[in-house]
Amino acid sequence: MTLDDFDPDVAIYDLYLDEVHIAKLYEPRFEEMFWCSYRVEAVSDEGDAIVHDETLWQGVDVKVFDAEGNEPGALIAAIPSCEDFCARETDRMMFRSLWPPQPPQPPTLLKPFSRLVRWIKSCFESAKSSRE
Repeated sequence: MTLDDFDPDVAIYDLYLDEVHIAKLYEPRFEEMFWCSYRVEAVSDEGDAIVHDETLWQGVDVKVFDAEGNEPGALIAAIPSCEDFCARETDRMMFRSLWPPQPPQPPTLLKPFSRLVRWIKSCFESAKSSRE
């Protein structure tokens, strides 16, 4: 899976502050060795005011969750791009070690057959749905 495989309209991560959902992260892009940037979109007017406040990014008060509700445990840290983002000069923020989630990989022995296994599963699923 490459970064081009991610749908730009589907959020990869959700940002929370004190259990309040404030923003979603889209379109991952590797920037430097330990840094990945995301397009940040607030989920509400209140969330917009919060994510564009520089004091938020000075601490590690933000929680990040993936689509399944798991916390990736990455160190949330912003670099000078925070100033540009907070001034609304860009819609991207860089995060340290917050990589896009990777799909589970089949065991090495099964890799050559993984496409066949997916095809067989899809056949069974479509047959099952057509019976319902």
